[in-house]
Amino acid sequence: MSDVSSRISAYGAILRTPGVLVPAAGTVLSSLPIGMLGLALLLHVRAGSGGFATAGMVVAVFGVGTGLGIASQGRLIDRSGPKRVLLVAAVCQSTALALIVVLPGVASAPWQIGALAFVAGLAEPQTGGALRSMWPALVGPEHRAAASALSSILFELAVVTGPLLLTALLQVATARVCLLVAAGLSAVGTTMVARSRAALAWHAVGDCGRSVLGPLAVPRMRVIAGVVAAQGMAVGLLQVSCAAVLTKHSWPGGTGLLYSFLSLGSLAGTTVYGVWSRPTAHWWQLPLLLLALSGALTGAAFAPGIVLLCGWVLVAGLLVGPVSVRCFIDAERETPPGSLAAAATTLTATGLAATSSGTAMAGKLTDVAGTTAALMTAAACTFVAAFAMTIGVRVRKFRTRTAIQSDSG
Repeated sequence: MSDVSSRISAYGAILRTPGVLVPAAGTVLSSLPIGMLGLALLLHVRAGSGGFATAGMVVAVFGVGTGLGIASQGRLIDRSGPKRVLLVAAVCQSTALALIVVLPGVASAPWQIGALAFVAGLAEPQTGGALRSMWPALVGPEHRAAASALSSILFELAVVTGPLLLTALLQVATARVCLLVAAGLSAVGTTMVARSRAALAWHAVGDCGRSVLGPLAVPRMRVIAGVVAAQGMAVGLLQVSCAAVLTKHSWPGGTGLLYSFLSLGSLAGTTVYGVWSRPTAHWWQLPLLLLALSGALTGAAFAPGIVLLCGWVLVAGLLVGPVSVRCFIDAERETPPGSLAAAATTLTATGLAATSSGTAMAGKLTDVAGTTAALMTAAACTFVAAFAMTIGVRVRKFRTRTAIQSDSG
């Protein structure tokens, strides 16, 4: 137990490192709106007599803008530095949200609202990617893996806390006020990151981010992105399948509980794995985690009751966190100098897109083939990823051995 405590204290040591606390706290504050803005926009447009169709359209274009912003801001940060990019993004997002709040007649101006929502999503400040790019300047190599895990922990905390904060605000205020609060949190947190010591001392390293593919030009990065996509697809399938199972058992309200098990498991897994992980790892570590996740999803597929289903979802969460941490750590090691922010945002965008795809796929699968088939598809995604990685490593080793023998001959 003392060993575990000493390892967990590594996070405290990182936060006490000069120059770390301000951007870390800023990242949490600026990430809180991620779990607030979608629902707040939906409720605001609906309250303005825009109807659910218009509200859904606004939220959809906000999501599209967010995805594009994640993919592009990382590369801009690598080229121009976090200060300029983040501050411009914060100003653009705050202005767009303010205009949405003051624009009269939602029902008569749906396209204007949609355009502003797109800008708000596109300009969502990517402080998480910026913080990951600043770790090499903030902590030594011995703490790099734990620092990467800490970034994941901060993001998870914000994503879990954001909806709770929105729920509390809605008890005493309107969705219009919630949008302004979210804009304020984003602006304050982003400014903290952009004005931090590491951001101000930033300097360009190399020009690898100018490649058309960015960090994906590196073969190993494409493999890591594939793993993130497989896991994201599996998570999307799991979430919708669990909702379908609970609806079948006449307990649709329990979906939030299952999502909480998944989030808490991911947070716990991230925290524990982060202090044990190292900048480098044996090649089998990531495939083993993926295989274990596949096993947990298989268990969920054949769980005979809700209690056991909750247990398997918790186990899946405990594995989802370490897989994500391992992917980000490996990405930071494999990414060329000057592309750290782009690598982080590329993986984030890939995961979000894959989760959305898994959600869409699960809806069709559960209607046509049932929840067991959907969950087994989720298990198959991670199993195939683990199998492909193992075969790829074997092939590389064989080619390397053949090349050495050819050179020696």
